[in-house]
Amino acid sequence: MRNKMCVTAVFVAIAATGALAQQGFRQTDRLMTRAENSARAIEETKAELQRTLEAYNSMFDGTAKDPRRAYTGSLRGVDRALKRVADVQKRLGEMQIEADKYFADWTTSLDAMLNQDLRRRSEMRRDETKAGYDNIHQAAQKAAAEYETFIGNFRDQLTFLGHDLNQSSISSLKEDAVKLNGEAAVLFNEADGSMNVIRTLIDQISPVGGVVQGG
Repeated sequence: MRNKMCVTAVFVAIAATGALAQQGFRQTDRLMTRAENSARAIEETKAELQRTLEAYNSMFDGTAKDPRRAYTGSLRGVDRALKRVADVQKRLGEMQIEADKYFADWTTSLDAMLNQDLRRRSEMRRDETKAGYDNIHQAAQKAAAEYETFIGNFRDQLTFLGHDLNQSSISSLKEDAVKLNGEAAVLFNEADGSMNVIRTLIDQISPVGGVVQGG
């Protein structure tokens, strides 16, 4: 009777492990999707700001056929970029929710492991992955905050020109515009870094044959 009970317990444990594995795949896919959405939101914000800067710069390099149109286009672009930053924050929040579930499920799955050596090694991999994720999330949050700071500086320059859009005013702001472009170069480089580390996380946790679905 005891042997029969032991066999039954083993089968129950195996069944539970299989169910946890399937849940693990689904949770991994959800985290990968949220991570990719975050990277895409950062990328789209960068692209919006690049387009806006091009319009803005055209007032200073003499390529703008209609400075007023370039100005209004820049103002609208800044507003769109600010909305995209809000989307970045939203996507990062969604990624954090899925990450919390992902690591909680991983911890739960450890209880189903009978081999103590494998359990210890899995715990180590979980801790390493979580530490890496925490660094990635902090970097992405930093990028979002720096976007907001940059847009604030950009808006100040547009406000300066708002009631004084003439060649003299544009010339007086040229050095500030050059500085703004320098800040943009640093910001865009950091944004690229954030996108790359997020996608490195996706590669790290991606199951063999896994495909990220948008959503």
